[in-house]
Amino acid sequence: QNFMRSTLKSESAASQRDIMRIFKFMSFFRAHIKETRADCSDRTCNARAILLSFAMCYYLGLNAEQRKRFASEIKRRMLGDLLAESVEGLAGLP
Repeated sequence: QNFMRSTLKSESAASQRDIMRIFKFMSFFRAHIKETRADCSDRTCNARAILLSFAMCYYLGLNAEQRKRFASEIKRRMLGDLLAESVEGLAGLP
């Protein structure tokens, strides 16, 4: 939320509605990943669900430079190498 607010220079860049949307996406993606990838550990499934949720809510709305900073911030702050690699893989999206 702080990243989006500072990047987009808007207090409303990450609303409570966005946060609720992330939780809904997380639930959906977690169930989908567990159903389609039986070999996925809980930790990995949760990490992927979080990443996909953020991507759906925020990442796709960023330009290329903002996407690089977002990937760097995720790697630095909280989600570790697994998520950072996945976000960097999304950098090629139009």
